[in-house]
Amino acid sequence: QTTPFQIEDATKAFVALKSAGIEPSMDMLQTFADTASVSVDSLGTFEALIRMVQRSASGGMGLEELNMISDRGIDVLGILGEKLNLTKDDIAEYGKTAEGAAAMVKALTEGLNEKFGGAMHQKWTIFLLKLLIWLLHLNN
Repeated sequence: QTTPFQIEDATKAFVALKSAGIEPSMDMLQTFADTASVSVDSLGTFEALIRMVQRSASGGMGLEELNMISDRGIDVLGILGEKLNLTKDDIAEYGKTAEGAAAMVKALTEGLNEKFGGAMHQKWTIFLLKLLIWLLHLNN
């Protein structure tokens, strides 16, 4: 298990993406899990990212989906602005086509991986170090 979520959550995400005609990759799911692990609502963020990708398949990705993720502390509009050189108004228009939505998902996934890739591993390492220090302190 490489996500902080239950196997059931990851399975639901995989099935949801497949049913939308998207071939989910472990890299995408891991990037979403890493991103969710640093948000204020991990499971909600993970689910919002999956819904965003589902909506993109039909060319219907708009600000509503992106705002759900932003509300959880992830600056998706900033990432899309940097990666695709789009303003907030441009993003709303760009996501209306299947091609634009697909480009947004690709850019966002890359940007999220650059910012948050490995976040879960890092959190786990920090936890283990703190536990080790605490155990050493108890033995002294």
